[in-house]
Amino acid sequence: MPGNLRPHYALVYRDAKPVAAVVAQSVEIRGDSLPGKGTRSAIKRPLARLKERMLVCGNLLSWGSHGVAFAAGEDALALWPGVAEALYRMRRADKLLGETGLVWIKDLTPEAHELAAPLARFNYRAFDTEPNMVLSLKAEWTSFDDYLQGLKSSYRSSVKKVRKDFDDGGFTLERLDAMAVANARSIIHGLYHQVHDNQKFRLATLHENYIPHLAEIFGDAFRTHLARDSAGRAVGFITTLKDQDGAVGYYIGFDKAAAAKGAPIYLRLLQQTIEDAIGLKARWLSLGRTALHPKAQLGAKPVPIRGHIRHRLPAMNSLMHALVNFMPEPDQAPERSAFK
Repeated sequence: MPGNLRPHYALVYRDAKPVAAVVAQSVEIRGDSLPGKGTRSAIKRPLARLKERMLVCGNLLSWGSHGVAFAAGEDALALWPGVAEALYRMRRADKLLGETGLVWIKDLTPEAHELAAPLARFNYRAFDTEPNMVLSLKAEWTSFDDYLQGLKSSYRSSVKKVRKDFDDGGFTLERLDAMAVANARSIIHGLYHQVHDNQKFRLATLHENYIPHLAEIFGDAFRTHLARDSAGRAVGFITTLKDQDGAVGYYIGFDKAAAAKGAPIYLRLLQQTIEDAIGLKARWLSLGRTALHPKAQLGAKPVPIRGHIRHRLPAMNSLMHALVNFMPEPDQAPERSAFK
């Protein structure tokens, strides 16, 4: 875990029966690290001075609704007030590290957002983020070639051109087992930073040992591929993690200088995570909420994502509500119909 994160866990009970589980992380946040394109100066000035500890219901090292789980057969609408109470107690219990002001409930899908309507009573304000791009994988696809045959000809030609340009450029892809990932940890971490350091909104940075530990723990359910140029130099990596009946195209990194020269490293790595997901017999592949256009070209469809945020102080909560109103509209995925 990154050194600036502290984990928190809670169970919500009705009488003696556990009905909900809550997972959260606390982290220090600075206002000038928040995305603020188009933010009015009247909001931006006080926001820039903001320095708060934030409690995040969910996982800052992933995307998706990973903060709350409800017991089977339970009414989530009736249980969200209990979740809000659990988050309040987590925030109050964290005082030894400093006062926690902000609470962020992360990445709710449209279905989960509807069930979380009671949060409005606790002064949580909803806001939209970029969608999660999800590729549906058919059960009859047992290889990447099967996926290719499902694409319309123009989209299939684009995928093949990326692979041809990658191969013709002298690049290769190799799969690494857990030991090889551990041995290449510094190389992988350096490539990760080339992508991570350019992100406009980052609250946590992976430790060098994070990906090697995942590779060790999950075994064959965690795939890592390393891209090399014609001289054998590592220029990119991609990881894919099996998640129940689906898969996640997880962390990626690549050499920005090599990509700037026209090498299709990023696009080839995206294709590899589709191949890995099919090999893992996944029924869907989550590709995250960046680079929406190239992911749509591969057949992925957007799943809307919403967050909820509040501040413990009424005055600051009003500021957060104003910030939400003036935040830039999230990017939207283009409409694509890639499959036959």
